[in-house]
Amino acid sequence: LVLQTKFGSKVTFKNTGNYNISISFDKDNIIDVGAGKSVSTNKAFVHGEGLYGYLCQGNNFTGLIGFVLLTP
Repeated sequence: LVLQTKFGSKVTFKNTGNYNISISFDKDNIIDVGAGKSVSTNKAFVHGEGLYGYLCQGNNFTGLIGFVLLTP
């Protein structure tokens, strides 16, 4: 999954499950999303424009990955 948006825009992560998840861009940029909640952020995109990978982890699963492509 690749989401494309402009650099500086916020990206919203929506958790439709009934357990908490975390979205990890790196060890310093981890976003916690509670069950049934959404979190919008652009703070994980510290290196400017480009492709950012992330790992989604939750209750009894790990390894869902995705990418955010930030364009000018």
